Amino acid sequence: MEAYAYEFKNNLQEYGNFVKHADENTRVAILQTIGEAVEWIYAAGETAKLEEYEKRLKEFRAVGEPIKKRYIFYSTVEDSFKRFGDLTQYIQSQLEAIAHLTEA
Repeated sequence: MEAYAYEFKNNLQEYGNFVKHADENTRVAILQTIGEAVEWIYAAGETAKLEEYEKRLKEFRAVGEPIKKRYIFYSTVEDSFKRFGDLTQYIQSQLEAIAHLTEA
């Protein structure tokens, strides 16, 4: 939970990877939640039961994962379209090389 919180904190700060994938209100709310989670980890979390950790992490991920997924999608979609274009060109060149195939 601690590593997850710090990963999100770093990625949601001013120049982080997730900044443009979360609106300002959500970003501020998550950063506040991260602060509270880290405080809890070092205070009551030291003696908390596993179930409490799991519950808090699940709640935290419910908010954070959509942002992380948007980041992954938008950081890979451009490359996917390029690979699709390259593959389309390759297939077209292979079809043109086969003389007995016609439009009909």
